Amino acid sequence: MTEDKIQIIKWVDGLIYFFTILFLISLTNSIFVNQCGYYLALFAIIYRYYLTREQPFGKTGMEYAFLFYMAAEILSTIFSLEPGHSFHNLLKRFFLIPIVYTFIISARDFERAKKIFLIYIGAVCVTIMFALMLANPTDEPSMLPRNVLIGLSSFLVAGMLAVGLIMVVAKTHWMPKAVQLNAGTVEDLGRALLTRFGYAFELISVVLLLAILGALVVARTGRRAQS
Repeated sequence: MTEDKIQIIKWVDGLIYFFTILFLISLTNSIFVNQCGYYLALFAIIYRYYLTREQPFGKTGMEYAFLFYMAAEILSTIFSLEPGHSFHNLLKRFFLIPIVYTFIISARDFERAKKIFLIYIGAVCVTIMFALMLANPTDEPSMLPRNVLIGLSSFLVAGMLAVGLIMVVAKTHWMPKAVQLNAGTVEDLGRALLTRFGYAFELISVVLLLAILGALVVARTGRRAQS
């Protein structure tokens, strides 16, 4: 394989990763951008296969589940009371099946998979934040008393956090007393946060996002009280 072809394959890999990130970021706010990111990533994967002729996927057993799902969709379309509408949904679902393989190509290693997951969580939290900021308070009645819903949801979230913290404390191999390894400069701090303490740094960022969402919920409650 020539150097030019290797360089083209690297560019195609970068495009696949970029379009997958675009697909994730726009998943909760823009259907058009979301579909553009997904199908462009899919076309880039096909073009990469054309260049390399390599089969990046191995048999995992999921193929049988997909085949069973496709057969069920075809049968439901055949016996549907509205075949036109059902056929339209069938095409959409067939085109969405390759999402699994798109992510497999994009997340070639653990670091890339971690970045993709964090970008998706961040995009969802930011979308919720803007939705809470821009939504107008309403006084629509709910099926259950509001205080009961808040109590149950708070208890559920607190329980999940408590279980997670207990598991982290139980499985963590705690380090001995810290020994100064460097001069403590900004460069040393940045290297530590992005390498050795990367997981803690990312967890703190998620907690801060949740805190922002909580502050917006409280502010929105005040708006409702004033109105």
